[in-house]
Amino acid sequence: VNHPFNDFFANNFDLEKNYSNVDYWLHGHMHDFIDYKVGNTQVYCNPRGYVNLNQKTGFDPAFKFEIKT
Repeated sequence: VNHPFNDFFANNFDLEKNYSNVDYWLHGHMHDFIDYKVGNTQVYCNPRGYVNLNQKTGFDPAFKFEIKT
């Protein structure tokens, strides 16, 4: 479906090719907590979910990560 907001929900980022110098990538619009690597980039998603639907996303309100310099 061609909709003006589709680009907000999907992209064609090629992390390994275009973002190999990125240490961390944080994103949303997922339905579960995820922690994975793409090449050298650590990727995190910590979604809260729809509170009124009592979604179980694995959301961790105490989630932190360390930025190493």
